[in-house]
Amino acid sequence: MVAKGVVSALTEADALLGGGMSDEQIALLARSFMQDYGGRPVGTIIAAIRAGTRQATVGHKLTYPILCAWIAEQDRLVEQHNDTAHRLTK
Repeated sequence: MVAKGVVSALTEADALLGGGMSDEQIALLARSFMQDYGGRPVGTIIAAIRAGTRQATVGHKLTYPILCAWIAEQDRLVEQHNDTAHRLTK
């Protein structure tokens, strides 16, 4: 079920970035991505993919390094949120 959600988000992202990836390529990309980032909540992964399609990478083809940049940005935003929330408790 998790993999299905990630594949769906990647299929959507591929279409938004101009398309061109086969179902097999998307499945391979999803498998590699989940091996490296599968420890994160699926909502975080899907949010990173959806937010990434709205960044300056639009117009590029979907690639593994782009996905990694999107998840790094999502991680940065989560850390920023957590830091802000922590500072409010002091």
